[in-house]
Amino acid sequence: MKFHNRREPAGHEILAADLQREGKRLAEQYKPSFEFEEVWTKYEQANLTRTNRKFISRCLKWGTGIAVSLVAASGVLIGIGAVSPQVAEALRSIPFFDYLYAKGVDTGDLKQIEEKNLSTLANATAIDQGIEFNVVNVFYDGIQLVLNYEVNYPESTPKLTEKEAVVYYNLSFSGIEPQAISTHDFTITGEHTFVGTTRMSIGDKDMPAQLQLNMAVDCIGTTKGKWDVSIPLNKQKSDELTKIVYPKNLEFTYKNTKYTIDKLVLGPVTTQVVIGNVMPYYPFDLTMEDDMGNLYRNYGGSGSTRDYYYFNLPPFNELNPHPKYVTLTLTEHAGKEASMPITLSDKVQMFKFKIPLEWDKDEVKL
Repeated sequence: MKFHNRREPAGHEILAADLQREGKRLAEQYKPSFEFEEVWTKYEQANLTRTNRKFISRCLKWGTGIAVSLVAASGVLIGIGAVSPQVAEALRSIPFFDYLYAKGVDTGDLKQIEEKNLSTLANATAIDQGIEFNVVNVFYDGIQLVLNYEVNYPESTPKLTEKEAVVYYNLSFSGIEPQAISTHDFTITGEHTFVGTTRMSIGDKDMPAQLQLNMAVDCIGTTKGKWDVSIPLNKQKSDELTKIVYPKNLEFTYKNTKYTIDKLVLGPVTTQVVIGNVMPYYPFDLTMEDDMGNLYRNYGGSGSTRDYYYFNLPPFNELNPHPKYVTLTLTEHAGKEASMPITLSDKVQMFKFKIPLEWDKDEVKL
């Protein structure tokens, strides 16, 4: 096989002519704000300059000419927005969590969703009364649910006010009714646009890997209507970065009630500790300490059912993502917000459990 570093001029001229014809066709079809001849003139001028220069390889020059022409053609397409809606949506990134942070919401753990690309595109859209409601993306790991959505009012409407930047909705799951609590925040991002984020903590300890979320919206701002959407949920992305530990024979008795440490879910966004019990219900506080002395305290979304407690804590930090063990400390609920580090009096009953963690060599990083 022979390789040549010389290209006949005729081949280049034919290709250039083909590119010029195709460029003109695209320009006429999509009507850009500039003329194709302007781009082609710049290309010809650049090509003439290169011809007068000393070159190493005609093949290299020919390849560069093709690249310039293709980039110019691509620029025409991108400049006039001739991309699919899916690609356009992917390129337009909305900083939902930055908006939350600006409103004073602690987004430290939510940032893991962005950094590890754990959300999935939803693109569930409904339009009524001229108002567009679009769920952009969703995060689901069986412990919590995060919905990010955008609302667009018609350009003819008055400038948005806080009163109009609200979504009234009801969330439900097809075939299952888990215990859950949720909250939301809305941020005006333009004269006719606002975004919202809904965060839900789920109380069921064994949520399905896949299920359908139904979001019924009957009012946006002061406008009544129907913007119902259905969104498939899948926790595969999170599961790939999650380790589940089932401790053995870890139990304690408190006020004649037996408790067991049932499960630790070590996920990329949340660490969850599940403690089994039977009624009556007694409130506990829980802290977790890793082998380097880092403390993790249960935060919002923790709760209980008739059969178990669930405590939600932050994920392991980047300085110690794979601790050799963790120590759980359960104490009687103090009745008020405790400070870190926690100091306990001798009268407060306390239970401690050291749980070893085995990480495989090919264990994925949390």
